[in-house]
Amino acid sequence: MRTTVFIDNILNFFTQTIESYSTEILLITFALLLLSIIIFISVSIKMNRTTKIYKQLIRSGSGIDLERFLTENLEMFYDVSNQIKDIENSFNDFKIKLDQCYKKMGIVRYDAFEDMGGEISFAVALLDTGNNGFILNCIHSRNENRTYLKPITGGKSVYQLSNEEKEALDRALNKFI
Repeated sequence: MRTTVFIDNILNFFTQTIESYSTEILLITFALLLLSIIIFISVSIKMNRTTKIYKQLIRSGSGIDLERFLTENLEMFYDVSNQIKDIENSFNDFKIKLDQCYKKMGIVRYDAFEDMGGEISFAVALLDTGNNGFILNCIHSRNENRTYLKPITGGKSVYQLSNEEKEALDRALNKFI
């Protein structure tokens, strides 16, 4: 009985952790996208103001050192442009890392032996967006427990899968991201 509660606690913790981080990851992605858009709009506004000031200076001929003024503004433009490129690169790196996170999960609980009740054996499949990951199968009996880990590449395993492992894999493959 304690083993069942322990396994249920592990499964609940595992499920909650994955669900928690997937939401945070999506929120961070959207926040970075929103930040990039805000910076782009800010740069566009600054560029328009600079263009207006430049046109006024050329028309007025007010004696301001135009070369120095333009050089300073050009340096500012390049700084902002480099910052935008850095943000884009960070955002693209984040998207790549996000695709490598386990986002799909399938869990199957079952009775491995007829004399055992409570479905304390289980198979868990965890996959990323490329359907790569693993299946963890824990088989519990009265005298011993066995755990098997099988890698999954492209939604398939080179190892033969049990019916429960196949079902867990199917559940994970049918999750929509």
